[in-house]
Amino acid sequence: MQNFFPGPDYRYAMNVGASLMLGWTLLLLWAARRPVERAGVLLLTAVVVIGLFAAGMSAVLSGLIPLKNMFPVFVSQTAVTALFLTGYVKVRRLNPGSGSS
Repeated sequence: MQNFFPGPDYRYAMNVGASLMLGWTLLLLWAARRPVERAGVLLLTAVVVIGLFAAGMSAVLSGLIPLKNMFPVFVSQTAVTALFLTGYVKVRRLNPGSGSS
């Protein structure tokens, strides 16, 4: 990729993505301060990761990225989604009134 010179459209898309990642990181740090009370953030995060999985699958199906390159990403996305959902379910079972704020 030595001759890669992104245009303004690419830079715009990357800046939008970077701002969303920063915002989500701050949300996760906020939620970590009171993990039981803010367990609902786990559900939101699972939705984001599932969306990223779908985008990756689209890239594979279109031929943009080979499956062998995306496979480790898919495995990690599946693992963190399972962890998030398991954590949310455990919080709801232990504290039925928690996890929805």
